[in-house]
Amino acid sequence: MREKEVPNRTTEIEQTGLFGEVTYCSYRWDATYNSASYLNLLNTYSGHLNLDRITRARFFDAIAELINTKFNGQITKGYLTTLYVAHLL
Repeated sequence: MREKEVPNRTTEIEQTGLFGEVTYCSYRWDATYNSASYLNLLNTYSGHLNLDRITRARFFDAIAELINTKFNGQITKGYLTTLYVAHLL
C-alpha cells in the first residue's frame, strides 16, 4: 500500500475517549532481498504456509527463478510502518 492509501486512524482512537491527544507518524522504508531471503520471508506468511507442500515448493521455485533471472538476483520491497502514540486517560 502507498502511504496515501493507508487510513489515518487518529480520529477513531481519540473518539474512544480512552486516550488523550494522539500523535501519528508514518515511516516508509525499503528492504532488499535475494531469492533465498525473500523465500524465507514468504515462508512466514500464513497464506503461503497453508499451501500444500508441493504447491508451495513449485510456487517458491518459480519466484526464485523470476528473481534470479528477471531481477538480477535481488528485489526491493517497500514497507510502510505507522505509529500512534497517546496517553491512556
